[in-house]
Amino acid sequence: MAGLDARLAKYPGSPGFKVFVAVSTILVVTGYPIYRSTVGGKQGEHYFSQERPEQIVKAQERSKREYREKRKAWLEEQKKLEQQQQGR
Repeated sequence: MAGLDARLAKYPGSPGFKVFVAVSTILVVTGYPIYRSTVGGKQGEHYFSQERPEQIVKAQERSKREYREKRKAWLEEQKKLEQQQQGR
């Protein structure tokens, strides 16, 4: 705490101004890593991101696509079986 007091003593002004400078400095120092992580980077890899990471989104899309293709093939097969049964 002595180091902070010595640094703040260099600034002219009232004690309220010195508290403002100290609080502002602490906020900037602690907030910089969060700001830096949100600039650029990939989707979903930020501290407070509500989005899902790109790899998960792509894997889910691929899984849905494969499911739709299999379901479509199964439905076509069922339709052919029904037609064969009706033709008997």
